[in-house]
Amino acid sequence: FNFLDGIIGMEHVLVAFTSDHGSGYLPEYAKELGLGGGRYGRNQRRDLLKLNNELSREFGMGSYIEAFSAGAIFYSQYLMIEKGLSRKDIDSVVIPFVEKLDWVGGVIVRSKLESEDNLTALERLYKNSFHPDKSGDLHVIPKPHWISTSSGASHGSPYKWDRHVPMVFAGYNLKPTYVKDKVRTVDFAPTIGRLLNLEIPENVDGKPLDLVRN
Repeated sequence: FNFLDGIIGMEHVLVAFTSDHGSGYLPEYAKELGLGGGRYGRNQRRDLLKLNNELSREFGMGSYIEAFSAGAIFYSQYLMIEKGLSRKDIDSVVIPFVEKLDWVGGVIVRSKLESEDNLTALERLYKNSFHPDKSGDLHVIPKPHWISTSSGASHGSPYKWDRHVPMVFAGYNLKPTYVKDKVRTVDFAPTIGRLLNLEIPENVDGKPLDLVRN
């Protein structure tokens, strides 16, 4: 800042910062506050093995689960074709098993995210990050303050604290104020563009925010 102030003058500098995600409490601290929570990653391999055993008992031997990644379970498409199974067939075993795990708050089937019809607010959040070629077959919603990592805090849940990010603009003829309006991270770049008097493309994600100027 001293360099910028000396060379440019801080009155000509726009300081802006944000984050791509928020973060919740440490699960241990959440427990101390009576909010519940825990770490499920340490049992993940064991649980997936048990789940695959359940599927093998129902449909015959095989490796039905390819991965659990980014909060979703990926089924073996090859094995489903080989055994003539549909996603609903696999779901019929996986969903009851998963819903009994102590950290699971719910699940969302893939077909729900492939549709635009009657989505709840929670399902809409998952829909926003759904990709038909890359997303999993069953999305697992963790209970509040449950995370997969063995240490530290994490992110990736649909809860408010995980979606809340700072967005700060300072200097460059801006008046100090606190805006309580709901904003999106994609509003960040267009806002900077407007403050710098740049032309904003019509098809850009997000919109410039109305900030209070001096």
